[in-house]
Amino acid sequence: MLRSLVGSEMCIRDRYKNRLAVQLPERIVVYQLKNDDPHDMLYGAVHKINKILDCNLLVVTSMHVTLCLERKLQLYNCTGEKEHEWVLESVIRYIKVVGGPVGREGLIVGLKSGLVLKIFLNNPFPIPLVRHKASVRCLDLSMDRSKLSVVDELANCVVYDLSGHGLAGQALDRVPLWSEPNANSVAWNIEMPDMLCFSGNSTLAIKTADFPIHQQKLQGFVVGFKGSKVFCLHYQYMQTIDVPQSQSMQRYVEIKEFDKAYKVACLGVTESDWRLLATSALAERKLSIARKGFIRVRDMRCIELLNRLEMSHKPASHMPLSASQQAHLQGEILAFQGQYQQAARVLAQAGEVQKAIDIFSDLRKWEEAAEFAKNAEGIDVRDLMKRQAQWSVEMNDLPGAAKMWLAAGCYPEAIKLFLELRDSNSLQKVANELTNANTEALQLCADAFASLDAHDMARQVYLKLGDMKSLLEVYVRMQCWDEALGLLPEHPEHAREVYLPYAKWLLMEDRFQDAQEAFKQAGEPGYSLKMLEVMAHNAVVERRFKDASCYFWQVANETLKTLIPGTANTFEGETIVHRYETLRERALMYFAYDKIYHYIEDPFTADRSDVIFGAARFILSSLGTNQMFNVSRVYTLITLAKQANALGAFKLARFAYDQLHLLKVPRKWQDDLELDTLKARAKPHVDDDDLLPTCFNCSTEKLPLINTEGDKCSVCGHPFIRDLTTFDILPLVEFEIQPMSHQQFLQKLGSHHATGASMTQSSQDGWSSHQHGGADVMRMDDHISRSSVDKFADLLMSVSPGDTFAPVIVPEEVLVTMKRDEVFALPVLGIPNRWRYFKNMLPKTPISFDANTQLFFHEEDLEFFMLRDRCPLSRAPHISTKLTNKTQTTPS
Repeated sequence: MLRSLVGSEMCIRDRYKNRLAVQLPERIVVYQLKNDDPHDMLYGAVHKINKILDCNLLVVTSMHVTLCLERKLQLYNCTGEKEHEWVLESVIRYIKVVGGPVGREGLIVGLKSGLVLKIFLNNPFPIPLVRHKASVRCLDLSMDRSKLSVVDELANCVVYDLSGHGLAGQALDRVPLWSEPNANSVAWNIEMPDMLCFSGNSTLAIKTADFPIHQQKLQGFVVGFKGSKVFCLHYQYMQTIDVPQSQSMQRYVEIKEFDKAYKVACLGVTESDWRLLATSALAERKLSIARKGFIRVRDMRCIELLNRLEMSHKPASHMPLSASQQAHLQGEILAFQGQYQQAARVLAQAGEVQKAIDIFSDLRKWEEAAEFAKNAEGIDVRDLMKRQAQWSVEMNDLPGAAKMWLAAGCYPEAIKLFLELRDSNSLQKVANELTNANTEALQLCADAFASLDAHDMARQVYLKLGDMKSLLEVYVRMQCWDEALGLLPEHPEHAREVYLPYAKWLLMEDRFQDAQEAFKQAGEPGYSLKMLEVMAHNAVVERRFKDASCYFWQVANETLKTLIPGTANTFEGETIVHRYETLRERALMYFAYDKIYHYIEDPFTADRSDVIFGAARFILSSLGTNQMFNVSRVYTLITLAKQANALGAFKLARFAYDQLHLLKVPRKWQDDLELDTLKARAKPHVDDDDLLPTCFNCSTEKLPLINTEGDKCSVCGHPFIRDLTTFDILPLVEFEIQPMSHQQFLQKLGSHHATGASMTQSSQDGWSSHQHGGADVMRMDDHISRSSVDKFADLLMSVSPGDTFAPVIVPEEVLVTMKRDEVFALPVLGIPNRWRYFKNMLPKTPISFDANTQLFFHEEDLEFFMLRDRCPLSRAPHISTKLTNKTQTTPS
């Protein structure tokens, strides 16, 4: 690959890390590996020095190229500029890069005079290291840079210590550590600082520390040594030779330097060498080295032995072993070698009889273990019986294990096994034998009877213990709810322990109403509220909007129940009231949106067009610019546009289509939407007058069909009161009374009619009769005295609408003229002694009221709705008439 890059003119080359420098006759080219793959030797040119430079040797570093010519060293950067030049005392024979920071690498230089220098690229002054007695042929530094090896022209390999030791006389006249003949090249192991190799006379010599040299046949020159691999240049070919490290490791083992032996073993030794290292280290208590060796040979038994030894001797690992500890260690080793009897005798002689018993127990040789236990003092035979019981369990001999546990006096373990065997007879015998002092065992027996559905036996045991709470817990655990609930009248203090899990069980059974009541009985209304919130959210996610409206209505009521009486005007009270109003509004919205959703998704709908039209208007007016989860404005506008076209509200339809163009509409509807928009523009830009709403508070007619500021009158701000069965606006006007109690209000309401001072009869033809001045007078309607409706209407007309709506305050003189059957009184939920009052402006329109939801309805529409459905929001099968004043003389 290199020759393909530079052709046949290559003269001198050198490689450093991922860079390669090649000197050609007219230039020097620096190459670099194109990727980080160690197996890919594809180089690419990165720098060119277009100069003719003469040199004998060339080395490359990360940012420079160093040329050697006779006595000179010249340093060039990658652009061809010369940065440094060193002139040495004699001809340079060998130069090598020894690494270092980028741009500041170090070189070792060997001269013909025998002087060895260290030169840093950023330092103009060479550092003398050693003055050898002969000319230098080859150099190398050890991994930790503490030793220098020199091969001279006399073929001697000499090693010097550079750490400061070995100086004699002058600073450069260091005493060699050792010297060997017949060498032509040398290389230190880059993974082991005390190991090097040198070659000469077709022989490779490896020396480790101060150990004898190991030799083997080798052709060529050593150029590198890494781990157990030697890199040798033979003519034009680079060879990689694996060399054994067994002898070096064994030498370290002999002198008990196990850490270095382990490092040598990691370079590459056989499995038998690893086992030798591990066994020798174990004998010398070098447990960490032994563990690593046994892990290499995958000897699990020896690893288990090491675990036990480390647990038993770790606290005193820095101290010499006592005689007892030595005996223990010897016994453990003998046991793991299979010499059990001998190991037991050694342990017994050292006074470790329990250890000897443990050996036979581990071998499941119970007779030998029992023999040692009988002959020893201070040994509890019951411990041996417990071990035998545990072994019987492992062998799946559960009846025998249970008997052994009973013999050893371990009742809990025996009871657990009898339970696993479902042996209620044996459990009953154990329970009869136990006294009241054995509370734990009796408790286990009772729990076992409960698990076996033996409730009578469990009851007897708990009665024996006098623990009714535990009996209830058993019933709860076994889900025997009838029995548990039957005990609560006698023990009401445990109601929470029963009702709370009962409520959770009801939830799992989808009995949500019963679960809500159970949570209340348990004294946890918060759980009930949280359950309703989750159910409401899930209903919205699943598009069950009618169910969602019911759940949100229930959440609103439960939230209002948390209001403490008398705190409505505090911050906490106002927060609760605001949340109640928000949840109730959300319930109304989802009830209305259910009709929109089914109109879009279902092929047919049972609702009339005007009902769907009213629901869409209610949603858009209530939402305004806000959003509500899973309430699609696109669905609502499409429904509104279609129903508006069908009912003649063309102006509103055009408004709906214009709004749809501002939203993201499903692609399948876009073509139809464009067509319907064009059709709407072809129709008159007006709405049918019969569809336009009227405000009964300010008598304003032809109000806009949509009020984006809310579902209220756009003139006076009076909220529209709608019938949820048809979404029609009811003729109700809210009013307030002068400061008085509710009972005083009831007494004064309609009192003028009760005394006969008002109209007594009327006919359908316009004539009316009354008494005036002691005479009977008959008049047409346009000439009669002003009725209560007229006075109330005049009162409404006399009030100028403000920025915000405020109910009109009815004085006493008007209150006495109002008829009882035209007035509705609603208690303000959560606030005692607070009432809201409403006046029916069209007395001939019968209106019904639901006390549960505080909703008003047209009487006929409600009756028709209840024939095919349940009450809106509450989903009750019947309307609550508790507060309805239609059948009572006193308004509620």
